[in-house]
Amino acid sequence: MRKKRKSGLIVFLLLIAVAMFAYFTNPTENMHRKAASEKINIAVAKTLDKYGLSDSALGALGTEMTKPFIAVLVEQHVSSKNYYLFSTTQVNLDGKSQIIGVGVFNKVFISNKVDEILEREIDNYINKKIQSIKIPGINLDELLKDLEIEGLSL
Repeated sequence: MRKKRKSGLIVFLLLIAVAMFAYFTNPTENMHRKAASEKINIAVAKTLDKYGLSDSALGALGTEMTKPFIAVLVEQHVSSKNYYLFSTTQVNLDGKSQIIGVGVFNKVFISNKVDEILEREIDNYINKKIQSIKIPGINLDELLKDLEIEGLSL
C-alpha cells in the first residue's frame, strides 16, 4: 500500500512541475503576433516565388513594401487568449474571431491551414490586379488564356 501511495505522490508532483513550467513559459501576445507575421511573410515569399519574382529586384521591393502592411494587419487583427497553461492565437476580422494557433512552452504553432488560405487570397488579389490592368491595343483576357494554353498560368 505504501508503494502505491508513493508512486501516486511522485506522479502528482510531476504533474505540478509540468503545470508550473507551462505556466511560466506560456507565450506572450507579442510572441503570437510575431509567429503570425512570420507565417504571412512566408506566404508572400512563396507567392512571389510562384510567379518567378523572388530573385528579382521587383520581388525584393514587393517584400519590403508588404512588411509595413503586414505589421499593421497583425497589430490590429491578431491577438492571443491566455489560458494560463497554454494560449491561443486569434484573428479578428469582420467582428468574428478565429483561432489559428496554439502557444505552449515558449513556442507558438500556427495552423498549416493558414498557409493555404493566405496563398489562395494572395493569388486572388494578384489575379484581380492583373485583370484590372488596361493596356491600349492588348486584350489581357486573351493573353491570359494564351498563357494557360502554353502551360503558364497566373
